[in-house]
Amino acid sequence: MNIVIIGAGFTGMELAKRLINEKNTVTLIDNDEETVRHASNRLDCTVLLSDGNSLETLEQAGIGRADALVTVTDSDEINMITCSLVDAVYPSVLKIARVRNYAYYLNNMILTAILAMSIVLVIIYSMGAELKYGTSTELLETAGDSVRVAVAGKLVPYTVLFTVLGVLLEVLLFGWCHYPLKGSLGWMILAVTALVLAYEAVAVFIVSLVPTLRLSISIGSLYSVLGITFAGFPLPLTSLPPALQGLSSIFPLRFYYQIYLREVIYGTGFPGWWMYLVFLLLFLFLPLLPSRRLYKAYKYQEYPKD
Repeated sequence: MNIVIIGAGFTGMELAKRLINEKNTVTLIDNDEETVRHASNRLDCTVLLSDGNSLETLEQAGIGRADALVTVTDSDEINMITCSLVDAVYPSVLKIARVRNYAYYLNNMILTAILAMSIVLVIIYSMGAELKYGTSTELLETAGDSVRVAVAGKLVPYTVLFTVLGVLLEVLLFGWCHYPLKGSLGWMILAVTALVLAYEAVAVFIVSLVPTLRLSISIGSLYSVLGITFAGFPLPLTSLPPALQGLSSIFPLRFYYQIYLREVIYGTGFPGWWMYLVFLLLFLFLPLLPSRRLYKAYKYQEYPKD
């Protein structure tokens, strides 16, 4: 294989040494004169003194004929930007960037988790406020005495709002900010749309089961925070006791994270994560279970308003 490595520090040197021993053709690039001199004396490969994030330098190193590009400089930003630059001109080249700052991956999910938490709290408040302020009977009357029509009417504007926010979030991260994305932005937009619908369904389920505004918001807050832990991105799910690991299945964020891993990190495409999309959509059936309870609460207002 023909491999271009940017960064001739310890990692770059060791990687180049192993690849050369395996009979690969290696070109090493670094912008530090002393580092380049040291690498030239120790390695049987081409070593260039230049900035690795320059397309001119990369073409001089033969990036057009390369099978892979590996960026291991001390700067995560340079590593990612260089891979993005090469991807725009030579998409067939395999690109590997060393990223040591976990925030680049954590930020992707934590912003989505905040969106999910906002969905739960806003929907619960919107539904519970009808009981708290005694307007639920008017809502039911407007909906033709159908609680499902009433709920659907309440959710439509929020669904549009949160879906737009979710799409803007994906475009911001993977488009404007150029966060690493091996798969398709379109598939991530589909995933975040399913996530919005799933969390709306969970919120309706909670307020239906406990149609008291104060208590349902408390439960929704706790559920949302636990969802971040059980999603598996702050720390591996396997670090939790085995008895708790199964609880991850009750949080939509866990299934979104599985889609994120397969689409953003591995680029598997739809065949690699469709089953997790199905699990997300199954949450849409949750509100049907306690719908009769919500109807009675809305119709007769028999639950506390404080």
